[in-house]
Amino acid sequence: ICQLNVEGLSKAKCDYLSKLLTNNTIDVLALQETHVSSDDQARRYKINGYKLVSSLQHPNQHKPVIIHVGIEIPVMAVKRERQRGTVLKARWKKQISRIPPTPKNSDRFVALLISAGKNNILRGHRKGYIPCWTPNCENLLRQYEQSEDPAAASALLDALDAARCQRWIECMESLDFTHSSRRAWVLLRKLGAANPVVAPDVKVKPDAIAAYLVANSKGPLNKQYKQEVKRQLRKVMTACPESSALSTHFSSEELATTLTATKKGKAAGKDGIPPDFLHHLGPRARK
Repeated sequence: ICQLNVEGLSKAKCDYLSKLLTNNTIDVLALQETHVSSDDQARRYKINGYKLVSSLQHPNQHKPVIIHVGIEIPVMAVKRERQRGTVLKARWKKQISRIPPTPKNSDRFVALLISAGKNNILRGHRKGYIPCWTPNCENLLRQYEQSEDPAAASALLDALDAARCQRWIECMESLDFTHSSRRAWVLLRKLGAANPVVAPDVKVKPDAIAAYLVANSKGPLNKQYKQEVKRQLRKVMTACPESSALSTHFSSEELATTLTATKKGKAAGKDGIPPDFLHHLGPRARK
């Protein structure tokens, strides 16, 4: 018995295989040819002295067959995103430093805050996880891998089902419409997806609204003029004299009131400092 893997079967290859198999007294040939997709092509090239018993074709040579043996536990893949800091776990008090509050040290102050955040705020995310996975499930999985006992596999699946059921019960009991009903309504919409509400047919089309806005809107915006205005504003803000209204002094109480009213979790400004950094500034940093 001889097994061969040939890519691109031709008449010359068939003649050579016939001589080679005859000289070595081969009775059975198992030939794997990746470019034969029909019975007609398989019969087109014949090897002298041998008869085709059976053939198996597949439509695509780039689709392997993978068979999983054993229990299957769903693993949730997490989409890779930009790493962001966990602001709630930052160590603010340990990173308060003292630098002179002068305009020339503004860039130094910004760099100090960003460096403190990068060094002390947890960054990154999980690349994959299993919902409701517990240490008990980990022990059962290790036990199954060592002994391959079906009872351990059943216990593992039962533990996962029990954890998911408990999580569902806690989610139902924690629904509260007092402050925010968004999560509750989202869940109710998911549960009622089998009976979707049919939206009424609106006679006014989006194209008509867009055409009306274009016809009654202001004139086209000059991008070059807009860029020039931004450039001049940036220049004025950078070289701002002390007599200007932009350089008016403010008290510590006004700064504290402004920082208290600042919303958390928003995007950073042009200086690159997130609002959470400013909100957690200590007394020395505010001075």
